[in-house]
Amino acid sequence: MARGDVGGCGSPGGSSPSRGQRRSRSRLAGLHYRVLLGILLTLASLPADLRDARRGEAAPAARSSPNPVLSSPPVPAPTKVRVGVWLLTVGDVNIATETYDMDLYLIFDCDRPCHPNNFEIMNGRAITQELQDDLPAHKVFRIRAALRKTLDLRDYPFDRHPVSISIEDSLLANDKLVYVSDPQISGIDPGFNIPGWVYTNAWQASVENHYYPAFHAAYSRYTFSTIITRPPLAALFKVMLPAMFLVGVGFLALLLGPDRVMQRLTVSTSALLGAVLFHLNLNASIPPIGYLTFADRFMVVNYVALTLSVASTVILLHLIDKHRTEDANRVHLLSGVILPVLWILLQVIGLFLVWTR
Repeated sequence: MARGDVGGCGSPGGSSPSRGQRRSRSRLAGLHYRVLLGILLTLASLPADLRDARRGEAAPAARSSPNPVLSSPPVPAPTKVRVGVWLLTVGDVNIATETYDMDLYLIFDCDRPCHPNNFEIMNGRAITQELQDDLPAHKVFRIRAALRKTLDLRDYPFDRHPVSISIEDSLLANDKLVYVSDPQISGIDPGFNIPGWVYTNAWQASVENHYYPAFHAAYSRYTFSTIITRPPLAALFKVMLPAMFLVGVGFLALLLGPDRVMQRLTVSTSALLGAVLFHLNLNASIPPIGYLTFADRFMVVNYVALTLSVASTVILLHLIDKHRTEDANRVHLLSGVILPVLWILLQVIGLFLVWTR
């Protein structure tokens, strides 16, 4: 017993582990084994892409969720508005101010519910405007408008003029609203009449895009027009006939012989002065223009003929003062034939140019 104790104390380094120590080590080894087994089982149960990520490999691109692509909403098509005009009357045609009035129905038929009420008249203004039909896609207005148009008066008094009305939407450009001419709802009323003018039943409607550089936008513009003509007989009797009478009176002076030269001079100068006054009165009924009308050309020929008549009378007076009777008779005969023929020839050429234009 004592040897055993002495031997145990004297050689501690060479002694074998006790039973308790062996049990503790065996429990630690089992714990390590179970932990390692649990890690292996956990790795085996992970998804394939996570295992690849743990190994430093990228996941397949096909399995990555794509980013959503944002698409812009579709741009709606512009509203198509079929437009028609039913013309009732045209009145107060004033050539001097280039103005006239129109009484009409303005009709809108849309391809969807619309509000085309914001139209404006581009060549005038509405005197009265009344909405008579107000359906979601159908509107009818009764309009009386004061309008203006630059007139071509080159053939005056045998002139003809297009009278028209043009409308645009005041708010919506042509990417929002487009006018379309509809002949089915357009025309001229059977009771149509223009005092002092004649017309054919022909009319024309058109649509164009009018671009405004200031707004960087184009607007749809609808135009309805018809043509009016001055009655030829009225132009002949009210304009041409008085001027021809003045020339005729001036030519009557050519019948007076050299012995009545002073009376001849009085008649010729009076006819020339009357032609000038008539021409001034005639031009007061038209606006100031920068070209000659047919009436102007007609009066210019009259001026030439009457001036030559006065000139021939002055020559006669000079020859009589010089006692050159034979020369005076010769001038009297020649002027009495040449001046009327020359006047007729020039007027025929002027009429031919008008009717062949």
